[in-house]
Amino acid sequence: AMPFKTRFISNFVEVPPLRQNSANPRNISFAGRLSPEKGPDLFCEIAARLDGELTFSAYGEGPMLEELRQSCDGKVAFMGFAPDMEAVWRRTGLLLMPSRNEGLPMAALEAMARGIPVAAAATGALPDVISHGVDGFLFPVGDVETAARCLRSWFGMTDDEKSAMSCAARNTILNRYSTVRGLREAFDVYGRPAAASMTSNVQSSSGR
Repeated sequence: AMPFKTRFISNFVEVPPLRQNSANPRNISFAGRLSPEKGPDLFCEIAARLDGELTFSAYGEGPMLEELRQSCDGKVAFMGFAPDMEAVWRRTGLLLMPSRNEGLPMAALEAMARGIPVAAAATGALPDVISHGVDGFLFPVGDVETAARCLRSWFGMTDDEKSAMSCAARNTILNRYSTVRGLREAFDVYGRPAAASMTSNVQSSSGR
């Protein structure tokens, strides 16, 4: 325990203006380091179970890249490092995070802020972010079969059901993990109110 009073402030992200996500919902993405704790090998196993039903792309680099390329037998497209994540999100119908260990991954928050649901292993803070069946999906760590069922559930939804889940994902970030909320909490820790003008400047810092 800390020898002084502390307060936890979660990660937060900017929520961009609402746009229609034109990505094919069949396009499943992985975004992260290709290393054991992130579970890219599990991503490949899930892709193998759904070969021909959904398409899978992995964005990122890491020590497992060559091993995975050889073992995945073309079932996953390895896209390498992505300098423009907005382009990735535009191509993503659902983000799959089969991590063995996590904290509160920014990729999950960024995807959900854009209305992209996340199917994730129930590890770290992910169960605090995702409400199963409402704004995304949760499955036990390492449970490839349950993960595959979650993806089939996603693809089997009607357009209206997919739209409702996308809206719920974005609202989760707006209400709990947005930049405005995070800054307000930070100002509160220091005993200072967040000035309306400062909040406005932060929201418009990227030109929006």
